[in-house]
Amino acid sequence: MTQQIQRHQNPGGVTVDIIANVPPADPLVVSDEADNCSVPTVVFVSDVSDGNSCPETITRTYSVTDACGNQILVTQIIIVSDMIMPTASNPAGMNVECIAQVPAVDPLVVTDEADNNGVPVVAFVSDVSDGNTCPETITRTYSVTDPCGNQILVTQIITVNDITPPTASNPAGVTVQCISQVPASNILIVNDEADNCTVNPVVAFVGDLSDGNTCPETITRTYSVTENRAICRERKSIRHLRPFNSHEKFRRACYGDQAHNLSFRGKTPSLKQRSTANCSGAHWRRRFAAPIAKRPTHCKPAIRIPPR
Repeated sequence: MTQQIQRHQNPGGVTVDIIANVPPADPLVVSDEADNCSVPTVVFVSDVSDGNSCPETITRTYSVTDACGNQILVTQIIIVSDMIMPTASNPAGMNVECIAQVPAVDPLVVTDEADNNGVPVVAFVSDVSDGNTCPETITRTYSVTDPCGNQILVTQIITVNDITPPTASNPAGVTVQCISQVPASNILIVNDEADNCTVNPVVAFVGDLSDGNTCPETITRTYSVTENRAICRERKSIRHLRPFNSHEKFRRACYGDQAHNLSFRGKTPSLKQRSTANCSGAHWRRRFAAPIAKRPTHCKPAIRIPPR
């Protein structure tokens, strides 16, 4: 007599995120086995993978056999598909003063990457500047990818902000006797300019400022030292003090038999006006002096070099 096993349904499929979560074989998942003569026996046969990953499909086979050896096979489909993203924190930001100090790319700054499906891979993606200066913000991006290609991005903020001014020493002072002898401005007298971020800071003449006195007169000549780049424009001003003291003819203009001050219609003559005097006391009196009743107290023959 031939027995015939009644047809059975395949067990329900299973989806897991990692291979480690694939459940072990369990004949009890075949729950509706039946036979016309006896209760059949359910036995695990095999797991066969399709060889793919993310997802990987495993076909699990069970046999159902009756007492006479009649047998059918049922299958359960198990899908391994990791849909869970890895995790990682944004690396700590950093501040530097010069673009040359921006550190090289280093995936090791991402220190806490993790995933449910093994160790994820950290890789550099890009540096993107905001295009500004002082500060400039660079956003450095790293990717964190798990074995199934699930990926997140983390960013590190690098701020470039030069807050250190350039350096330079005040040029040595100069003493001359006549206003016409005051040398022209010369940026080359500033010869030790330096900066932390640029090789050659730019030295420029700013202006001359007189203290308004005479015999001596002190002219403060100012130069600026500026970073030689479009970034930050840190500037330092340095002063070049030039005491001005006349020779004997000019002193006679102050102490001659007719006392004169050095005013011109109530105002101190300009550098240009005084330069036309050619250090001549008489010429100075004729063009720029106005008589006063007594010797001016501000016209002293001593040479004074103001402190820097």
